[in-house]
Amino acid sequence: MQFAYRAPANPSVDRMIDHVYEDLSSVEPTAVSAAMLRDSLGARFVGVQMLVGGTRDRFSYILNAGFKPQQQVQDQIVTLSKSAARGAAWSIELPACGQFSQSIDLYHLLRGNPNEANLRDYFAELGIRHMMLATCYRDEDWRYLFFATRAPQQDPFSEGERATLGHMVPHFRTAFRARSRLLAADAMNRCLSMGLDQLGVGVAILDRQGSMVEMSAAAEHILAQKDGLVHSRRLCASAPGDDRRLQEIIQQLASGSARGRPRAMALWRPSGKAPLEILVASLAPGGGASRGVAVYMRDREAMSSIQPDILQGLFGLTKAEAQVCVHLADGLAPPMICEAMGISHNTVRAHMRSVFAKCDVDSRADLLRLIINSPAYLALRRDARPEMSSKSRHPHYQAACIPA
Repeated sequence: MQFAYRAPANPSVDRMIDHVYEDLSSVEPTAVSAAMLRDSLGARFVGVQMLVGGTRDRFSYILNAGFKPQQQVQDQIVTLSKSAARGAAWSIELPACGQFSQSIDLYHLLRGNPNEANLRDYFAELGIRHMMLATCYRDEDWRYLFFATRAPQQDPFSEGERATLGHMVPHFRTAFRARSRLLAADAMNRCLSMGLDQLGVGVAILDRQGSMVEMSAAAEHILAQKDGLVHSRRLCASAPGDDRRLQEIIQQLASGSARGRPRAMALWRPSGKAPLEILVASLAPGGGASRGVAVYMRDREAMSSIQPDILQGLFGLTKAEAQVCVHLADGLAPPMICEAMGISHNTVRAHMRSVFAKCDVDSRADLLRLIINSPAYLALRRDARPEMSSKSRHPHYQAACIPA
């Protein structure tokens, strides 16, 4: 039943509204607003459930106050949802609910049900008799459903309490709409970060003062070595001269004086390893003052290898042909591939001819260019390989190897 209501003139309601946005503004939401609303409504349980699919057999609790989900309870809810979808005689058919909340007496709803006693026992075990429901947000095949419950010894929810929930629902809806965009952006960021990690490229986000804000897993691994780059509160180069230049670049890009053009430099490393390669880019596209910079870093001596099955899927190669390509990409010459795979030189040449034909290339250089520009490097194998001596390395080993 729909009814008119006025927004409660209550400071506690304003605080609850503030917490709704605070709770849902992070990937892992807190439940302060749910707990406050539970106290305001005098409810036993309060929460928001995400229901997925027309059968409603998949769900998760986004906000939860007072209720501790147990596996057997979860299984029972799934069973009831599936049965409801099949139209079984003993299923629970809850009325549709929109912005305006509805108060339901589950005992009354189950009256006349053949399995009424079992279901009453089930809800009694949870301490639920009265339930108030409202759909917070709906999109395509899923919805966020708010629920508040009271125990059998409590009175049903009043119209005023339903009005309080009705006042909160639009705020939940706005917060969940923003949260859906936040989750999409977070998923995209994680995918991009994972791709760069696979390429061996670390990313560190710095504010305008050069202080560390966030870093990727690959960047954390590189910085943990304290070899070329170090950080505590700020990101610094190991060599004083390199550090002065690095800080100058960061300040120029953060202030907009460099017109937004990325700047690159190689950093000396105390270990004597090959220089650490970095690229500093402004977080303000097109120039102008920005909120900070992104520092991309790569250690060329940290090696990893392409997965053969990825090459098989991309180019229709056999397992042996894909393994030959992996060795070529790792910089091995044919004689070294013979030794690594335990096959003859003629067999390696036969595999390479077949690979050239399938990939429509005429040379090893063209094949390596094809592989390097393919998605294969987004799925690098992280297991360590035996270190090769400098004498046994192929002349193009360093150029062909992409670090991880």
